Amino acid sequence: MVDRRGLAATMLAGLLFGTSVPVIKLGLSLVPPNTFVTLRFLFASALIVFLLQGRGWVQRDLFRSRKIWIIGFINAFGYVLQFQGQLITSSSNAALIISTAALMIPVLSLAYVHEKMGMRKITGVLLGFIGITLL
Repeated sequence: MVDRRGLAATMLAGLLFGTSVPVIKLGLSLVPPNTFVTLRFLFASALIVFLLQGRGWVQRDLFRSRKIWIIGFINAFGYVLQFQGQLITSSSNAALIISTAALMIPVLSLAYVHEKMGMRKITGVLLGFIGITLL
Protein backbone atom coordinates (compact mmCIF):
# COMPACT_ATOMS: atom_id res chain seq x y z
CA MET A 1 0.00 0.00 0.00
CA VAL A 2 1.22 3.47 -0.88
CA ASP A 3 1.80 5.90 1.98
CA ARG A 4 -0.52 8.80 1.12
CA ARG A 5 1.58 11.37 3.00
CA GLY A 6 4.71 10.32 1.12
CA LEU A 7 2.85 10.43 -2.19
CA ALA A 8 1.39 13.85 -1.39
CA ALA A 9 4.82 15.19 -0.37
CA THR A 10 6.35 13.87 -3.60
CA MET A 11 3.59 15.41 -5.70
CA LEU A 12 4.02 18.75 -3.91
CA ALA A 13 7.78 18.58 -4.50
CA GLY A 14 7.14 17.93 -8.21
CA LEU A 15 4.82 20.93 -8.37
CA LEU A 16 7.35 23.17 -6.62
CA PHE A 17 10.23 21.97 -8.80
CA GLY A 18 8.07 22.42 -11.89
CA THR A 19 7.36 26.04 -11.05
CA SER A 20 10.93 26.89 -10.04
CA VAL A 21 12.22 27.68 -13.55
CA PRO A 22 9.60 30.34 -14.42
CA VAL A 23 9.80 31.74 -10.88
CA ILE A 24 13.59 32.02 -11.20
CA LYS A 25 13.17 33.76 -14.57
CA LEU A 26 10.75 36.24 -12.97
CA GLY A 27 13.10 36.81 -10.02
CA LEU A 28 16.04 37.43 -12.34
CA SER A 29 14.15 40.39 -13.80
CA LEU A 30 14.26 41.93 -10.31
CA VAL A 31 17.52 40.74 -8.73
CA PRO A 32 21.00 39.93 -10.12
CA PRO A 33 21.65 36.17 -10.38
CA ASN A 34 24.35 35.85 -7.70
CA THR A 35 22.27 37.84 -5.22
CA PHE A 36 19.23 35.72 -6.06
CA VAL A 37 21.13 32.45 -5.53
CA THR A 38 22.51 33.73 -2.22
CA LEU A 39 19.06 34.76 -1.00
CA ARG A 40 17.56 31.46 -2.13
CA PHE A 41 20.11 29.43 -0.19
CA LEU A 42 19.92 31.62 2.91
CA PHE A 43 16.14 31.37 3.14
CA ALA A 44 16.06 27.68 2.25
CA SER A 45 18.80 26.80 4.74
CA ALA A 46 17.17 28.72 7.55
CA LEU A 47 13.79 27.17 6.82
CA ILE A 48 15.16 23.63 6.60
CA VAL A 49 17.17 23.94 9.81
CA PHE A 50 14.17 25.46 11.60
CA LEU A 51 11.75 22.78 10.41
CA LEU A 52 14.02 19.77 10.76
CA GLN A 53 15.79 20.66 13.99
CA GLY A 54 12.58 20.19 15.96
CA ARG A 55 12.27 16.68 14.56
CA GLY A 56 15.83 15.76 15.44
CA TRP A 57 16.85 15.47 11.78
CA VAL A 58 19.66 18.02 11.89
CA GLN A 59 22.96 16.37 12.75
CA ARG A 60 25.44 18.99 13.89
CA ASP A 61 28.34 16.67 12.99
CA LEU A 62 27.57 17.20 9.32
CA PHE A 63 28.63 20.85 9.60
CA ARG A 64 32.13 19.66 10.50
CA SER A 65 32.43 17.31 7.53
CA ARG A 66 34.76 18.53 4.79
CA LYS A 67 33.04 16.27 2.24
CA ILE A 68 29.64 17.79 3.02
CA TRP A 69 31.03 21.32 2.54
CA ILE A 70 32.62 20.33 -0.79
CA ILE A 71 29.38 18.74 -1.98
CA GLY A 72 27.47 21.83 -0.85
CA PHE A 73 29.76 24.20 -2.75
CA ILE A 74 29.58 22.08 -5.91
CA ASN A 75 25.78 22.03 -5.66
CA ALA A 76 25.63 25.78 -5.02
CA PHE A 77 27.94 26.42 -7.99
CA GLY A 78 25.52 24.45 -10.17
CA TYR A 79 22.73 26.78 -9.11
CA VAL A 80 24.89 29.84 -9.83
CA LEU A 81 25.44 28.50 -13.35
CA GLN A 82 21.73 27.73 -13.74
CA PHE A 83 20.71 31.23 -12.70
CA GLN A 84 23.37 32.80 -14.95
CA GLY A 85 22.20 30.62 -17.84
CA GLN A 86 18.57 31.53 -17.34
CA LEU A 87 19.46 35.14 -18.06
CA ILE A 88 20.24 34.24 -21.67
CA THR A 89 17.62 31.62 -22.50
CA SER A 90 13.89 31.06 -22.17
CA SER A 91 12.25 29.23 -19.28
CA SER A 92 11.32 26.40 -21.64
CA ASN A 93 14.90 25.92 -22.81
CA ALA A 94 16.19 26.14 -19.25
CA ALA A 95 13.72 23.48 -18.09
CA LEU A 96 14.73 21.14 -20.91
CA ILE A 97 18.43 21.62 -20.24
CA ILE A 98 17.99 21.15 -16.49
CA SER A 99 15.94 17.98 -17.07
CA THR A 100 18.99 16.30 -18.60
CA ALA A 101 20.46 16.19 -15.07
CA ALA A 102 18.18 13.27 -14.19
CA LEU A 103 19.54 11.40 -17.18
CA MET A 104 23.14 12.07 -16.19
CA ILE A 105 22.76 10.48 -12.75
CA PRO A 106 22.95 6.86 -13.97
CA VAL A 107 25.94 7.71 -16.19
CA LEU A 108 27.79 9.44 -13.34
CA SER A 109 26.86 6.62 -10.96
CA LEU A 110 28.47 4.17 -13.35
CA ALA A 111 31.63 6.27 -13.62
CA TYR A 112 32.11 7.25 -9.98
CA VAL A 113 30.23 4.74 -7.81
CA HIS A 114 30.57 1.80 -10.23
CA GLU A 115 26.85 1.18 -10.09
CA LYS A 116 25.80 -1.41 -12.63
CA MET A 117 23.77 -0.33 -15.63
CA GLY A 118 21.61 -3.06 -17.03
CA MET A 119 20.01 -2.99 -20.44
CA ARG A 120 16.81 -1.52 -19.00
CA LYS A 121 18.66 1.45 -17.45
CA ILE A 122 20.77 2.03 -20.58
CA THR A 123 17.62 1.98 -22.72
CA GLY A 124 15.88 4.39 -20.34
CA VAL A 125 18.76 6.87 -20.44
CA LEU A 126 19.00 6.72 -24.24
CA LEU A 127 15.23 7.14 -24.67
CA GLY A 128 15.28 10.03 -22.20
CA PHE A 129 17.99 11.85 -24.15
CA ILE A 130 16.13 11.21 -27.40
CA GLY A 131 12.90 12.52 -25.85
CA ILE A 132 14.52 15.69 -24.56
CA THR A 133 16.20 16.23 -27.93
CA LEU A 134 12.83 15.96 -29.69
CA LEU A 135 11.26 18.50 -27.34
